[in-house]
Amino acid sequence: MEVPKSTLASFEYERILELLVPLCFCPATQERARALLPLAPEALPLHLEVVRELRDLIRFDGDIPFGEFPDLRPVLEVLRLPGARLSLEEAQKVYRFLLMSQGIRHFLKERGVEKKYPRMSSLYFRNIQDFSGFLRYAEKIFSQDGQVLDTASEKLWNIRRRKEEVQSRIVEVLHRILQDSRITRYLQEPLYTLRKGRYVLPVKAQFRGMLRGFVVDCSSSGSTLFIEPWAVAELTNELEVLETLEEEEVSRILSTFTEKLRPLSSALWETFEGLVGLDLLRAKVKLGERWRGEIPEVGGETLRIREGRHPLLFERAVPFDLEVPGDRSIVVVSGPNGGGKTVLVKALALLVTLTFSGIPVPLARGSSIPLYDYLFVDIGDHQDLENSLSTFTSRMVLLRAALQKAGPRSLFLIDELGAGTDPHEGAALGIALLEYLKKRGTTCIVTTHLPALREYALRGEGVLPASLAFDPDTLQPTYRLVVGSVEGSYGITIAERVGLPQEVIQGARQVLRKEEVAFNELLLSLSREREEMRRKLDELHERLAELGKREEEVQALRRALEEERRRLTRTLREDWEVRLREREKEIARLVGELRKARALDEEKYGELKGLLQEERRWLESLKEEREEPQEFQAGDRVFVDPLGRGVVLEVDMKKGEVLVAVGERRVRVAPERLRKEEKEIPQESPQTPITTFTLRERITNEVTIRALKAEEALAVLERYLDRAILAGFTTVYIIHGKGEGKLRQVTHEFLRSHPYVQEFRPGRPEEGGLGVTVVTLRT
Repeated sequence: MEVPKSTLASFEYERILELLVPLCFCPATQERARALLPLAPEALPLHLEVVRELRDLIRFDGDIPFGEFPDLRPVLEVLRLPGARLSLEEAQKVYRFLLMSQGIRHFLKERGVEKKYPRMSSLYFRNIQDFSGFLRYAEKIFSQDGQVLDTASEKLWNIRRRKEEVQSRIVEVLHRILQDSRITRYLQEPLYTLRKGRYVLPVKAQFRGMLRGFVVDCSSSGSTLFIEPWAVAELTNELEVLETLEEEEVSRILSTFTEKLRPLSSALWETFEGLVGLDLLRAKVKLGERWRGEIPEVGGETLRIREGRHPLLFERAVPFDLEVPGDRSIVVVSGPNGGGKTVLVKALALLVTLTFSGIPVPLARGSSIPLYDYLFVDIGDHQDLENSLSTFTSRMVLLRAALQKAGPRSLFLIDELGAGTDPHEGAALGIALLEYLKKRGTTCIVTTHLPALREYALRGEGVLPASLAFDPDTLQPTYRLVVGSVEGSYGITIAERVGLPQEVIQGARQVLRKEEVAFNELLLSLSREREEMRRKLDELHERLAELGKREEEVQALRRALEEERRRLTRTLREDWEVRLREREKEIARLVGELRKARALDEEKYGELKGLLQEERRWLESLKEEREEPQEFQAGDRVFVDPLGRGVVLEVDMKKGEVLVAVGERRVRVAPERLRKEEKEIPQESPQTPITTFTLRERITNEVTIRALKAEEALAVLERYLDRAILAGFTTVYIIHGKGEGKLRQVTHEFLRSHPYVQEFRPGRPEEGGLGVTVVTLRT
């Protein structure tokens, strides 16, 4: 979408970009963030899909582990020059970058992003090349903090060992000198220090000749001379030679490092570009999170804003709803001074521009923005003193250029249309301009104080009136956008409220035509009635919400009572079951003894059996009533235990499985784990899929059940496998420990009967051996 750069600053787009910059890790990304411009309409839908995927990845699989992200552009310039060598600092940047990129590759592979986020994978993740072979070589050269290791070459190892020996000898000599009482009496302090790279002793100036050596430096007062003893000087000279040899060897190592890296420069550039793009994309998602942003639908002919807010004001801003259909493409907004008209225009400009820049914006789901190819915004003072142009003339010059691009896919946002000149001429120009844009199918939203434009909004065909509401009782703006009505400017009323003399107020009212006074009074009366209706409507909504809340409480209480009834019935049944069994055992024992003694009365025994059977039937009647098994079909809204809400895609009666979409994931579950939703779940837009479950913690590919009892371990395993399947893992590791093997046996029995387990095996020695079970899950 084309937006004149001169207008971007007028609605504070650059301030938004300054908020984006600190969220970027790499300096190259920060530069791109500052230069970010809206995308072309044909490229926008795919880009927004990628933003949605990254938002879901961060939400459900964790944030991308960027960490330190060095700028490789200077490095890549060196690699383009044959024979050029990287400096140590540049080589360290390469090493840190390779560590970061390999960490990101591992993160993406572990979470199976290629299948779960295909668009983002094809545009960004596949650009991240595998440098594991070169990284193994680099790890032999550099430590984790980027320093060249002693083991980088045998020669470097020998040089550094010799340096340590020489440094030790220097310290020994200095300690020996400091222990000599004949010398310490000439020192300011019994210690040694470094001056100009030489080891020296602080000698009192008056005893210059008492210590044989070279004067390296002196104190600012001249009272102390820093003398290098002769015995140390020779060793220090040797140390300097070794340092020179060390620098030469490090330089040679870096040259070799550079030459091995040079063939990989193309892959390095591709990876760098991919990660910079991913860094910027992540910054957009993170900025959108600050104001709980959403990604609106794009396309169509209707501009639809639901609960829109100015991004820089966010929660301080009053949300607004606005729908501009294709057949009523002109919106005229009126309202009092200070009522928020300019803020509304800026908010609209930012919501559209940020959407085209790929940044989630503060509005509600159900919003949609057409694929505009041109945006014109006219806000504020355009006075051009250098070219001797007044504000009005400057606005007309900008408007002339913009009108050449006006068309069905253009959006014009103009604040204070017709201002800056004679009100009658300004209104005439404004009406003519709106008619011109209407004929070309251009969507145009303007604000005004001019009565003629307010009247045009009420009577014009294809024009939608709107206003920023004004509280007639407090004479204060409410900043609420009301579509379908007009509002006066109430300039005289506001002037009276702030305390202008009554003589001035009355004089102003006398100057106004009676028709204008009556019209303003009518608008004020309508505002009062509208506010009263709104208050009553709000009260009605509150009562309905309270009734709904009470109904939910009653239903919850009813469910709780039913559950308590079932619990008591279950407890009573279990208690009587135990008692009845004990009585049956006791009676069987007594009957056996009586039969042995041939003293059993068969008639009495028959009566006793009848009583026991009656008790048994009574006990059976206490059994909890079973619910009829539910039948499911494609399209049913269900609750999947324990994953959350979903939609049935297909039912396999032969296998006894149901395929359910939970958010963007598909899982196969037994029908017993499903229940139909009593309330209808609102249909989400296919372009903005929302996952209805919540991951309370990040899922990894391993779970530990060591030291758990068998029942506890089974509960943990069942819950973990459900979440692992949902997270997209194909291989997971169950750590049960070796011990006596009981937990391993319980785990294997559980896995054999699990419907989503394809196979499992004991861990290899490097994986943990018999203390680990490796499980392959069905995809």
